[in-house]
Amino acid sequence: LSVPGTATYILYGIGALVVITFGLVNVGCTYLLRETVRGEHIFVFDDFFSAIKKNFRQGLILGVLDIVFIALCAYADWSYLVNYSNYSLLFFCSLAMTVVYLFIRSYAYLMAVTFDLNIFQIIKNSFIFAILSFGRNFLALAVCAILSVITYSSLYLYLPIGVIIAAMILFSTMTYITLYIQYPRVEELMIEPYLEDHPEERPEKPKQYDQDEKLDPKDLSDGSDYLNG
Repeated sequence: LSVPGTATYILYGIGALVVITFGLVNVGCTYLLRETVRGEHIFVFDDFFSAIKKNFRQGLILGVLDIVFIALCAYADWSYLVNYSNYSLLFFCSLAMTVVYLFIRSYAYLMAVTFDLNIFQIIKNSFIFAILSFGRNFLALAVCAILSVITYSSLYLYLPIGVIIAAMILFSTMTYITLYIQYPRVEELMIEPYLEDHPEERPEKPKQYDQDEKLDPKDLSDGSDYLNG
């Protein structure tokens, strides 16, 4: 029997670290990109770690479940693909389930950072939005697929450029596009109805000024609102 060496334990540690931090990183990034979609100001590091701290439990559980389901979907798709002649129908069924899960997972992290919900409620609402907004979700998936193909093609043209695009641009851009398409639907069906029932919790809109209008010093903020927010 072979005895695991130092390199093996290091790989085990890296794998465990990925499993633990996967959902937490997704929670932090989703919060930053959601605020960007909403047109809100963000402080990258402060807001990133604050979102993780506030949603640590949900992010940790969602991350583990996410990795498990992604692995299961990939295994099922590949298994039916290599045996396509015998399992062609099951392959397309598995592919359809994978697509639906991709919709669910993107809503799950958005639900986690937007609403005070438990894991069951997050998954239930994410599934509802995945089916209810199928056309909108499919549009986001199609755009992300096109970006992935472009990035994959760039690897053949010049490997370093392809790696840089994939590591620094591709995933954040795909997440932003997905949230840009999905968030208005969540705002329409969940946020606005809640604010209509609880108008006292609706955030105040900043006062709008004409281009030539002079500002009243009384209307200027000293910045304390941002520090306390």
